[in-house]
Amino acid sequence: MKRRMLLATLAASGINSIVAYAEDKPIPVGAAIPFSGANATYGEDVKLGVDLGLQSINAKGVLGRQMKVEYQDTLSDRAKAAALFQQFAAQPDVVAILSYSTDEFVAVDPLAAQLKVVNISVGSAGAIDKFSPYSFRVMVIVNKVMDAVIKKLQQLKGIKSLAIIYETTNNYTVGESQAIKRAAAKYGIKVTTVETFTRGDQNFTPQLTQIAPTEPDMLVVSAATNEAVPIIVQARSIGIKGI
Repeated sequence: MKRRMLLATLAASGINSIVAYAEDKPIPVGAAIPFSGANATYGEDVKLGVDLGLQSINAKGVLGRQMKVEYQDTLSDRAKAAALFQQFAAQPDVVAILSYSTDEFVAVDPLAAQLKVVNISVGSAGAIDKFSPYSFRVMVIVNKVMDAVIKKLQQLKGIKSLAIIYETTNNYTVGESQAIKRAAAKYGIKVTTVETFTRGDQNFTPQLTQIAPTEPDMLVVSAATNEAVPIIVQARSIGIKGI
């Protein structure tokens, strides 16, 4: 158990320290990452970043040993992410498990606490009030920075109004939309309308035709790539500006 907990120190402080083992085999880390499904566009980027970090760590070694990462596909599914977390946790030599999205972070955090296994999310930036001491995140959290983002856009672009369209089935986008509304209120920016959709939608005409007449200075699209691209294309096609 100590060998797992010490990787939490590595995640929190950046110190390359871990309990030494007698054997010389590589130190294993599990990685449950979305290589298919709704978040597939992010999976390969995550792997690239992790591999670069691994290369840097292994150039120096960890107390004379190398680290290795075993990747498994979550299919962009919370239940699959939870199952993979349990699968990795059952391997006694695995020191930590990497996860990606806020959705998956929410799914595996209770397991990290229950199994006392370190969970490190490399992509979760959603607003989460409380999670277990076994879980760590390395991203800038959206509700911590949204005030500064909206204030800067107001200064640079003179924004007086905005509309929001967001996915209701994603923990991150729900939290982001709430953070935007709070920041807009703080700086006196009018929210003309808020529209929603669900993961997998591709026709956003009903929502966009509600947004267009309000003529916002900015349209905020809180969505993953698969939905964000058609939203932007369709919004521009009907003359919505400020994207």
